[in-house]
Amino acid sequence: MSMRMFFMSAFGLIKSTVKIEQEHELLLTAYNEYCKVEQSDELKELTEMEAFVQSEAFSRKKKEIESLVFKGSQEEALLKEFAVLSKNKNLQKFYKTGQSSELQRYMKIAGSETLSRYMTLKKYMEDGSFAAEKKKSDAEVFKGSPEEKILNEFKNLQKSKAIQVFFKINGSPELKRFQDFELSDELKIFTELKAKAGKGLADKNEKKQFEQLKKSAAIKYYFRFSGSSDYKIFKETDDSFIPQHFQELKRKVESADFQKRKAYLEDRRKFEKTEAFGKSEEYKKLKTSDDILFYQKFEKSSELKNYRQMENSKEKIRFEELKTLTSSKEFLTRKAYLEDTKKWEKTDEYGKFKRYNELKQLPNIQRYFKYKNNQELDFFKNWQLVFSDDFSAGKLDSSKWQTISYRGGQSLSKNYSQPGDLQAFTSGENIKTDGKTLKIETRKEKTKGLVWQLPFGFIEKEFNYSSGCVNSSGSFWGTRGIWEAKVKYTPLKGLVSVLFLAGEDNTQQVTLLETGAKNRLGLVSSKDGAGSGQTADISGLKTGQYYIFRLEWSEGKMRWKINNKEILTIDSQVPAIEMHLNAATIVVDEITSGLPYTFEFDWIRVYQKK
Repeated sequence: MSMRMFFMSAFGLIKSTVKIEQEHELLLTAYNEYCKVEQSDELKELTEMEAFVQSEAFSRKKKEIESLVFKGSQEEALLKEFAVLSKNKNLQKFYKTGQSSELQRYMKIAGSETLSRYMTLKKYMEDGSFAAEKKKSDAEVFKGSPEEKILNEFKNLQKSKAIQVFFKINGSPELKRFQDFELSDELKIFTELKAKAGKGLADKNEKKQFEQLKKSAAIKYYFRFSGSSDYKIFKETDDSFIPQHFQELKRKVESADFQKRKAYLEDRRKFEKTEAFGKSEEYKKLKTSDDILFYQKFEKSSELKNYRQMENSKEKIRFEELKTLTSSKEFLTRKAYLEDTKKWEKTDEYGKFKRYNELKQLPNIQRYFKYKNNQELDFFKNWQLVFSDDFSAGKLDSSKWQTISYRGGQSLSKNYSQPGDLQAFTSGENIKTDGKTLKIETRKEKTKGLVWQLPFGFIEKEFNYSSGCVNSSGSFWGTRGIWEAKVKYTPLKGLVSVLFLAGEDNTQQVTLLETGAKNRLGLVSSKDGAGSGQTADISGLKTGQYYIFRLEWSEGKMRWKINNKEILTIDSQVPAIEMHLNAATIVVDEITSGLPYTFEFDWIRVYQKK
């Protein structure tokens, strides 16, 4: 018995097989997850998100958005300016006057015929016309009289282009269409949009609406009509006293009074029968009327003076600009945005930042980074499984194993026994699988087999024992790497149960495990019939327990381990050839008990560097 192995086994220096496998499975599961995550869309997205959130553009955008506040902004300045103008006394007085009933009455009177008549009569009475007419009426005859002049003036006006154009347009359908459109919402909107566009205040939708209105047939007609020469003459004439004067002249010359006046002048009737006298009486009546007295008083008031001063003032223009601007949807939206303390959280950038943090917190992502930069998964990262079998198929996998030895297959296509062997190798009948393990069964029974015997060569012989063998020569050969197997350690005297690697010429045999007559592992070489070996005795292991026997084979060095505990290391005569796996049980001495015997494997694996 190897005392070294005994003490290591007895004092727990060889780690538990169960624990080693549990750790292996945990790390393998972690590695598989690591590989899955490494190829996952989530990790790809996280990597992209990380590059984004750590970029200068992201930091700049975040700083830019967080620096946008209402205090100190242009919007605050505009509201403050608007508030100051809202408190302007003259503007307040202007809007108060604009809504007053007094101004409404004043404007109504200002556009009335009554005021027009009064002003005409006032001028007539005050500019000497009345006195002149009175004087003339007393002395003049019709010839050379004002009536004659009026008649002549009327005839001249009647023939003038201004009067002809005026009456052509006045009351016409074209003028009615023009005047109706002048009061339309469409023209009002067009005028407002034109003003905004001219000041650069129109937004995209307003500009589009303005361009559409410019193409309107009604708009085009309106501006074509208003720009015509006839309308210009009409407007100038309409705004002048000419039409009224013409009508007055017409009324005069066609009126009974004129005829009467004419007759009066012609027959030199007295002044009291003149129109001048009637005008003076009318003037006196209008001068004392309520509307004229109110109009004259309000005309001189401070309210109207302020109203007129502020009507086109820069303060009023700016106030109304600011009122429109600060009540617009765009301004209020912008103000709300600047006042929003969570505006950063509402950005696409923050959404990506949040997604980045969510991805970082995913358990599989956290586990990925846990293993990425440490050594726990280095074995799986650096080594790839190139051959394995856990014997879970319920039958021997013929694509991996053959039950005829490599040399038997090469020479006879049958198994044969070596001289001195007491067993015959069957062709798989002694290989058992139960979906969990592989068992090479050795039985005491009469069996025929081949054996080499000089000078006859291979002859058939009856054996008292049967056994089996398996090898990977038909499927897998390898050099270097990690070769390991989980095997139940059950040595039985009289038997040699061995798991080993062999090459083409079988001059070197790398033993992962040998039990029975000898319990050992190591390298055995043979040359010219002589053998030598570098082996280690393992007979102190606990019988009936599974152990993991491992060979770490590198260039110029081999290490044997049991449950990760290094047992033997060699650095001479290290093979540099391809080898294949072999497992067999040989009977070397008569056995009285312990049969049938099984050489049992839980799994076999071979790894090579990636």
